Amino acid sequence: MLSTFNILLIKDLLNKYSRFIEDIIISMIPRSLAMGIGLITSVMIARGLGPEDIGNYAIILSISSLVVVLSDMGINQTAVRYASIALSNNDIEKHHMALRWAFRLRMITAIVVTILFIIVSKYILSNIWHAEYLWKLTIISLITSVFSIMAFVPQIYFQSQKKFRMYALIATTQTIIIFCGILLLSIFNYWSLTIVVVINFVATFIGTVLSFIVIPNSVLFSSTDFKNITIRNFYCKVLKAPKLYNNKHQFMNPDSFLFFIIISTIILAITQKLDIWIMGYFVDKIQIGIYYIATSVTLPLSVVLWGTLIVVLPHTSTALSYEESMNKLKKISQLSIILVVFGIMYSIFIPILIPFIFGEKYIDGVLIAQILCFGYCIYMLTNPLQMIGYNFGLIKYYWLINLAQLLIIIVINIVFLPEIGIFASAIAIVLSNTIGLIVSLALLILVIKKSPMLKSNYIDQ
Repeated sequence: MLSTFNILLIKDLLNKYSRFIEDIIISMIPRSLAMGIGLITSVMIARGLGPEDIGNYAIILSISSLVVVLSDMGINQTAVRYASIALSNNDIEKHHMALRWAFRLRMITAIVVTILFIIVSKYILSNIWHAEYLWKLTIISLITSVFSIMAFVPQIYFQSQKKFRMYALIATTQTIIIFCGILLLSIFNYWSLTIVVVINFVATFIGTVLSFIVIPNSVLFSSTDFKNITIRNFYCKVLKAPKLYNNKHQFMNPDSFLFFIIISTIILAITQKLDIWIMGYFVDKIQIGIYYIATSVTLPLSVVLWGTLIVVLPHTSTALSYEESMNKLKKISQLSIILVVFGIMYSIFIPILIPFIFGEKYIDGVLIAQILCFGYCIYMLTNPLQMIGYNFGLIKYYWLINLAQLLIIIVINIVFLPEIGIFASAIAIVLSNTIGLIVSLALLILVIKKSPMLKSNYIDQ
């Protein structure tokens, strides 16, 4: 039980960081709404199309959704960081320049990946999935993904300005428009796979156009970016990050920062899927099913973490002195502790509801879910902490931490899955996240102890 002193302390911290918490709650809305509406939409589409067409729809989305993932790889995070820094110096031109660079990079990547997928998907659909008839619909869905990617610019524009209400509004617009389109199909009972794919395309296009209306044109395009462009200087003029600083002591230019973010993103993407992949070899499908249900209980915690990172990134990025970074570190640490306290309470009590929500056959997933949720609480401490580490140049070490975590999960699963089943995977995640937190914290403490050198070499605009 919490003592009276601890309760008063938490209450005081809640009052102190009420604005931060309000921004986090607002930033959670898009993902929460997407999850809720996504569930309702999935039910309507499943009922309307039937098992065969919903299977075809899943195949189409499995291809097109990859375009969104592969076109980001940390570009958004990099853009928000450097756009926020520019804005903190009241440099609107460099703020827009950073966003235009990210827009160019994502669009070029998206177009290249889309063309590649259009070519490859024809072969895969024909020869592997024996569903060549889905190719034209897959092309439409791939183009839909490109428009969806375009809509990220208005989102990070407002995120970098710390206008989280506008961020939430822009991020939810497309979701609501798509939902309205599917709702109309349900009302008029005019279901077909083609109509569903086209509705997604039209709704995404409308949402993207509407989001562009509320931002300046200079966020998307400036003729100066393409002045005197040739094939020889194409990389430097179009793909290479613009010079956003004049300071020789900056820890990390945008290109280097993006490079390390991409490596970490790839490792984390593999890590998140790895436990299920290894389970597929060592345990039966029943245990995998129980584990899958247990992981679904962590989704609300992932929404909280997402909202936290949306708010924390622009705040930490604008700490342009050693003292400011230390102040942000204190605030974010206290805020993370508040969230983790509620996360631990969630971890204890909510998983108990698994047999009541999913059925008695999933009762073995209760303890698994509690362990996984606790592991996520540790991750909720680590991730915001690492964002402060960006200011000290620690991004170049984080991929090594991620790689070590990946190896820990591999070893523990291979050694202990045959002995204790899916508990091994849950324990591996907790241990991996704990080591990630300890090493990240140790690195931060180590670099802070070198404060005299840091103060002279810190980013100072």
